[in-house]
Amino acid sequence: GQELYNPPVVNESGGDLLDGDLVMVNPAGIAQGNRISVVKCISDGTYPADYIVGVMTADLANHGTGLATWFGYVRNINKTHLYPTGETWAEGDILYPNPTIAGKMTKVLPTAPALKSTIAAITSINGNNVTLLVRPQLRGKLDTLHNINLTSASYGDLLMQNGSNGVWVNFVIMIYFC
Repeated sequence: GQELYNPPVVNESGGDLLDGDLVMVNPAGIAQGNRISVVKCISDGTYPADYIVGVMTADLANHGTGLATWFGYVRNINKTHLYPTGETWAEGDILYPNPTIAGKMTKVLPTAPALKSTIAAITSINGNNVTLLVRPQLRGKLDTLHNINLTSASYGDLLMQNGSNGVWVNFVIMIYFC
């Protein structure tokens, strides 16, 4: 009872969402009635981290309504569903969105342009059951940070801090060769 959930979500993905799936706002239609429509998270850089909703707390059939945990424990997730092929997880591992398998997580820090947000920590592995402490830390892109103002950024620009207001701006350096 100590989890924080988003308001109930609706699965309009065309398939079932499973307990432990990482979900995001459905880019094809954000709302269904007064519910957030979710799909398996696509984290290869196609969509911003702001689209992440949370981790499903139970299986959710297509067109069904359920809950996605934003902060708290998701318990007794079947590890055969959760683990990506080739990875072995241990208690204490930090999980990130998996850039190659929609809706899954990985313990390997992704590389750009994939999302590098931390999603959860493994707190318990007991036989086939895994417990996650979900606590996403969404990381934005450089141009969406509050103290950066990029204007017409182009290849070769440098960032410089404006001493009067502390805002970082892009600056073009012209190098001439004689």
